Amino acid sequence: MLTDAETMVLASVQVFLAKYNRPKPVAFGSGFTINYLDKTLFISVSHVTAREGLTTFLETNIPFDPKDGPILKTVDGICNFDLFNTAGVQTPEELKELLKNGKRKRLDISFAEYIPNDIPLLQEEIDLGAFKVPFCEKLTLEMSYIAVPDEEERYGFYGQIKSQYSGMNLKRTPTLKHSLKYHGTRDDFYIFLSPEVIKTKKSFAGCSGAPILDSQQRLVAIACGVAPPPSRFIYGFSIQKCKQLLDYALQMKML
Repeated sequence: MLTDAETMVLASVQVFLAKYNRPKPVAFGSGFTINYLDKTLFISVSHVTAREGLTTFLETNIPFDPKDGPILKTVDGICNFDLFNTAGVQTPEELKELLKNGKRKRLDISFAEYIPNDIPLLQEEIDLGAFKVPFCEKLTLEMSYIAVPDEEERYGFYGQIKSQYSGMNLKRTPTLKHSLKYHGTRDDFYIFLSPEVIKTKKSFAGCSGAPILDSQQRLVAIACGVAPPPSRFIYGFSIQKCKQLLDYALQMKML
């Protein structure tokens, strides 16, 4: 039986952004896979995956020959959603112009159908002090096991931060953000309180897109940002809102 902390680690998949023909990561984030209806989906946030000219890759942790470089898995067909202000639109021509050139706001959520293609997503062996995680396969979450956050529960998520190169080697620091408390809701976002003051955004950079789970290992949100430091506020995109968008995307055959 896995603990909630172990599940947070095993459910979070590291995301790399790079040029397709030169897959050296230049931007970093997180994501996860989840079973919903008859599909397996990859979910992250748009500020991680929607980078012009860059392809989304998932870290596989498959053992590799150093001369060949790490084995990464691409994610194709990523869906993003934009909001438009349609006030004042009267005709089909005006709507067409709005969709083409109008001001838009991108929702901070993205997803795609996940096709394994015989490429597993593996967890490297790590020691987080309080516990160790062995070399094993990543977990896929279930959309049937989600929850709305409440003040009595505790929450957390896992990611890799402080990404930097030492020569050709990429070094990162694993971090588990645990014992978060639910603070409130703002639009499509849940607000969580960190047990410690957040002094710099660098201590979270790379965690965006990670699944936020409660102590019962239920999915409640997708990590997407922190308030300007110093603060204790962490924002997560509501999994209920994400599910609504997934339903729409499936209905419209976008996935």
